[in-house]
Amino acid sequence: MQNDNRLVIMYIEGKNYDFSGIKVTIKSLREHYDGEIRVITKNVDDKLLDFLNIQKVNIIPSTNYNVIFETSPYNNKIIYIFLHLKEQENLLKNYDIFYCDISDVFFKINPFSIFNKKLWFSLEDKTIGECATNNTWCKICYGDDTLNKIGNRIVINSGLITGTYDQMLNLYQKMIDDLSKILFKINYPTTDQMIVNKLVYLDSIECVLDDINVNNMAQGIRTNIDNYINHQYKVNENLKNILYKKYE
Repeated sequence: MQNDNRLVIMYIEGKNYDFSGIKVTIKSLREHYDGEIRVITKNVDDKLLDFLNIQKVNIIPSTNYNVIFETSPYNNKIIYIFLHLKEQENLLKNYDIFYCDISDVFFKINPFSIFNKKLWFSLEDKTIGECATNNTWCKICYGDDTLNKIGNRIVINSGLITGTYDQMLNLYQKMIDDLSKILFKINYPTTDQMIVNKLVYLDSIECVLDDINVNNMAQGIRTNIDNYINHQYKVNENLKNILYKKYE
């Protein structure tokens, strides 16, 4: 029997798209984890809601929270997950919590099996400076000075995060603080990953950086879905089609 004090939380926003990747994430997770899954939803299709209900996912409408500021889904996920965690303190204070991106993760294990009660992130393969995308994000969000300080560090992926409730609430509070500073300057759509990298590498948040158990595939170096958790497999059209067919 699995530990009841565990929660997987995700966020999804938007209509009129193919949600095959969501099927891969949820169905492969359900093969190894029968505990609670919550998905915070914003303006999604009824067909997606029907699928989530069939998979015994608890749906949390974003309308539960009075957020007026308009920004991107990547920024909204920080805002709404923070608000939900803060609201749920009495219920979740003794929980272990796993956040994951909803549309491009393939699980071959229960993700909590690699969690050791420390805030946990997975690593990519290139440094921030070597990766054009992360290099750009760092410059826009924090400027050249920060890039000079952390450009030689391996990219931390923000799409998979595990921690105790207190660790996760503390992390998301710090993410909100940095997000507000960035959005005060520019309403840039993609801030989440660079916020995580800055908090870990410059602000020294205590955590585990895992370079073993996850294939983060966006940088094109890891090319097989042969690890415990496989993320960003959509960069490989063949792998994407295989998984879409398996979980259609």
